[in-house]
Amino acid sequence: MTNEVQYQFGLRIGDKEIQLGGDKIFVETQMEKWLQLFAKDLPADLQPGGNIPAATRAEAGAAPAQRRPPTLVEFIKTKEPKEITDMILVIGLYMERFQQKNLFTRTDLWQTQIFHRLGKSEEEVQQALVDLVNKQLLADSETMGASELSYALTFTGEQVVKEGFNH
Repeated sequence: MTNEVQYQFGLRIGDKEIQLGGDKIFVETQMEKWLQLFAKDLPADLQPGGNIPAATRAEAGAAPAQRRPPTLVEFIKTKEPKEITDMILVIGLYMERFQQKNLFTRTDLWQTQIFHRLGKSEEEVQQALVDLVNKQLLADSETMGASELSYALTFTGEQVVKEGFNH
């Protein structure tokens, strides 16, 4: 597996503290969210928007600077999946991180259109899901009232995506 650079961010103001780590896109996106939440307590040089005080930005009608989350395609490019199973793990992690989906289904994966563009059938996607569950990189569960299984990355599955694919 490759040695992907891991980033860390920590912030403590008074009795509030946050620490997180991971790949660059995740840390930068989360850092922006937490800086927004702490905005009223931050020193001017850490305020979103630079050294301009929040009150001045508000008076000027300026919106706080915010990094947009990556698109699915941008995220896929950063992870460089090589196999259909790799692609499922990357898309699953994207859905969990940036779409706040705790669980995803085969239909969710298929609706991204990625597999169609790669020339993969729904049956191939389903078989890859089974393989990932068997390798304990995904966990499957039956959601009450749902007609298909739901999936979530296991810790090991997430680590495989973060550390890179070794084929």
